[in-house]
Amino acid sequence: MKALTSVLVAVVLMINLVWVQPASAEAKYTKNPDYIEVTQALKQASLIAEDEKKTQGAISETVQQQIDYLQFQQYALKSGINWGQCTNNTGKTIAVYGSSQKEDIEDQATLYFLGDGQTTRQKWDCDGFYVPQDLKAINLGLAEQSEPLQGPIAVKILDGTQLTIQANPETGNLEFNSPLAKVVQESQVHWFIPNISQSIIDNQLPNTPTVKKA
Repeated sequence: MKALTSVLVAVVLMINLVWVQPASAEAKYTKNPDYIEVTQALKQASLIAEDEKKTQGAISETVQQQIDYLQFQQYALKSGINWGQCTNNTGKTIAVYGSSQKEDIEDQATLYFLGDGQTTRQKWDCDGFYVPQDLKAINLGLAEQSEPLQGPIAVKILDGTQLTIQANPETGNLEFNSPLAKVVQESQVHWFIPNISQSIIDNQLPNTPTVKKA
């Protein structure tokens, strides 16, 4: 009888593991602020698409591209990717924001320096990058290009984003491709946003954890 009871207990525990584990995994990504933001943006884009269907008979290419991007970003977050990756193709050192030692503080990130041609290491969360006071940044991922972003500012990216930053050969301005990237203020996040020029960043030694080159 005791043996039968032990077997039944083991079976119940196995069933619980099968059902509870996916539920806990789902709860983990649904609580991610970036997942919540992407989901809300996708709902808004879907409403715009429905309205265009009713009024124009078809969804515009711009809105459809936005929906496709958001759906892909949402899928990436669902798969458990809770980090971003940044690549520097500017020809100079840039400053990026990444994982902080103070993980108990929400929205905390530390300023690091990423050398030219370097990519941040996988699973090391690159949260965004810094635009110095004497440069501007242009988001090539936006369908309707707004005015360039004037530094000094901090640009935040979502988890699951693979960001590439390059420099315009004529102006030297930074260019990146991430539709949902946004400028953040020190009052919104615990990020240090200094008031310095690119020349100061050029003199810094790269210290960001990076992908090892073959």
